[in-house]
Amino acid sequence: MSAESIAAATVAAAAYVLHAMAQPRRLRIAVLECDVLQNLPERERRLRGGDTWGHAAQSWLERSGARASFTHHQANVPAGQAPSIPSLEEFDALLVPGSAANVDQPLHWIAPSSKLVRQAHGARKKVLGICFGHQLIADALGGAQGKGACGMNFTVDEQQLTDEATRSGGVLEGVASVSLYKSHGNQVLRPPPGATVLASSALTPCEMFCVGENVLAMQGHPEFSLEVMQHILNRSKTMGDKEHKAQHIRAHVDGDAVGAAAVRWLGRPT
Repeated sequence: MSAESIAAATVAAAAYVLHAMAQPRRLRIAVLECDVLQNLPERERRLRGGDTWGHAAQSWLERSGARASFTHHQANVPAGQAPSIPSLEEFDALLVPGSAANVDQPLHWIAPSSKLVRQAHGARKKVLGICFGHQLIADALGGAQGKGACGMNFTVDEQQLTDEATRSGGVLEGVASVSLYKSHGNQVLRPPPGATVLASSALTPCEMFCVGENVLAMQGHPEFSLEVMQHILNRSKTMGDKEHKAQHIRAHVDGDAVGAAAVRWLGRPT
């Protein structure tokens, strides 16, 4: 190889390295899998890349513009099996999605999952929770969760946003309103110490909260589609008046707006 060729190759290699260094590093998000969406229709499974609640949440974040790599860790495993709990070195952000389980059930994988939330928070990692994850994070960080006064809530709830949520630099800055799909019996009864409530509704006083810059949790399901909600309703044996509920879930929802806000929040320093 001639000197000119070597020089040209060196310049090209240096240019490639500089280009790579200039690109923002992809956020590493660890998804703590807590349940499977049972018998999800094939179309929905393909759209979300899988049939877990974590895959639905990943699809929502990617659709909202997240530049991230996702690893899925199976926390909810049968008794006698050890849950898959990632080490803090493996991720920049922890995503705790929904589950049909409740935090106060005597399930062997709840305690190690709660411990991971505390460790991630202590290490200033981003921690994002949805529904069950919202309740687990509140409980793990010293708040309280349990049965809500409304019982099973399966609907679309319009939420009232606080001034702290919508202020300049707030998590929901620029978001005019939030209505989300809801499917829960338990809820956060008391947010953890140091938390700021960002949204509330008539039936759920703590719809969304943050702790500093590194914890964000919400009771609603911004990741769900109407098809997923209809699937859950059709499979349920305890929903009561299904026809009435089916009408309610056809209301407008703001999952994409909340997704864009969550992606912005994930990109902020802690």
